[in-house]
Amino acid sequence: MQRELVKVAAVPGNGVRTDRMADLQERIQTTERRVAEIRGDLDILDAEAVSQQELKRALEAFDPVWKALNSSEQTRIVRALVERVGYDGRTGKIAVTFRSAGFKELCGTVENYEDSQ
Repeated sequence: MQRELVKVAAVPGNGVRTDRMADLQERIQTTERRVAEIRGDLDILDAEAVSQQELKRALEAFDPVWKALNSSEQTRIVRALVERVGYDGRTGKIAVTFRSAGFKELCGTVENYEDSQ
């Protein structure tokens, strides 16, 4: 869009050129705002990311933690980990979407459990 704007600006002036330049400038601004939003979203996702070591440690320690939890706490953990469960009746397949923030919470729960032992 920037290159096109430069090309349009180089053409001798008329009303169509001015309108086209204004349209391009508006599109560039809209795109730049969207890029900034996406960068913000990526920063949030990076903050919620769980390292492989954190996840491995949490999963290794999960069984004793799970057994120590009451059913209400187990439900809270599952809800924190699972975002969505889908079932395709035609293929009989189940798809589970997990929340990365939930895995962070699980890692924290495991750490708190280990600290209390």
